[in-house]
Amino acid sequence: MKATEERESLGKLVGSLAIVRDATARMTLVIKDMERVAAETPEAKRLAACKAQLKDRKAEEDILTAAIRLIALKATLVDGKPHPAITLKNFTVLQYTDSEAFDYCVEHLPGALKLQKSPFEKVAKVAKLPFVRITSEQRASIDSNLSAYLPEEDEAE
Repeated sequence: MKATEERESLGKLVGSLAIVRDATARMTLVIKDMERVAAETPEAKRLAACKAQLKDRKAEEDILTAAIRLIALKATLVDGKPHPAITLKNFTVLQYTDSEAFDYCVEHLPGALKLQKSPFEKVAKVAKLPFVRITSEQRASIDSNLSAYLPEEDEAE
């Protein structure tokens, strides 16, 4: 393909992208408007109230669960099984510091570690680490506003 044909093809693709982005933006506005209208319906208001009540009930559930567990453990120490609905179980609990576990994994279990690229790359850019090669590459960036490439209104319809 010649450079002129490539430019023409690219121009058509940019025009198509402009149309799709415009349609996406319009549809986003339609959906937001529909959501606003729907939120004002009695059903939506009842749903919001139910969700708020559910959140409150879950908070109460968490508080009661914690209280029951604490009292059940104390009652078991006094006279055995605290209540028919409660079963006491033994769990294995590991206690360690994150730094000790990390040091162990570095030496013996590297597969347990996961690299967080963003903070590493920030340091690697300035620290000039010998195993990091810093290069530059060119990437195509498309303008966010492609309205100039939209067809005239009568052509789009």
